[in-house]
Amino acid sequence: MKESKVIYEFRKSALGKVVCQLREFKGKKLIDIRVFYLSEDGSWRPTAKGICLRGELISELKEAINQAVNEDSAARTSKKGQGEGSANE
Repeated sequence: MKESKVIYEFRKSALGKVVCQLREFKGKKLIDIRVFYLSEDGSWRPTAKGICLRGELISELKEAINQAVNEDSAARTSKKGQGEGSANE
């Protein structure tokens, strides 16, 4: 039996969104983060783009996201100091 609970979602574009859900499959708890697209009939459908991990790996995923956020913040701060918005960007 497959059950799922949507925890968070956000729009990626006019026709796409990212959905984070907790699922249980064959007795194992999973976290599934997947891109969905808006189909012609108006319903949201999942794509193959995403990641599905065992529940015990959520803390590892959180650490990876935290590091990515820190790197992105540092890069943005660095760009601001270099005169962001030049003709080459």
